[in-house]
Amino acid sequence: SLEAPDSPRDLTATAPSAPSTEAQALAHYHAALAHQASGRVGAAVRHFRAALALQADFPAALCSLARAQSSICDWSSREATLVSVR
Repeated sequence: SLEAPDSPRDLTATAPSAPSTEAQALAHYHAALAHQASGRVGAAVRHFRAALALQADFPAALCSLARAQSSICDWSSREATLVSVR
């Protein structure tokens, strides 16, 4: 049986913690892959960028972003992306 907490402090002890930055970046990366597989490359690019904003050292997201951008001929930030890959 569940019992009510004795005080508001007990509620915070059981509250789930926020996902880590790494977990958030990984979630954006997987969302990007799903969008890309469905042909929504623009949405994929946005999610790859969000993943990299959260975790700059994410080679798979960086390379996937470069591939996605080239597949839709998005050259707007191509140089910055390629410099990052080096």
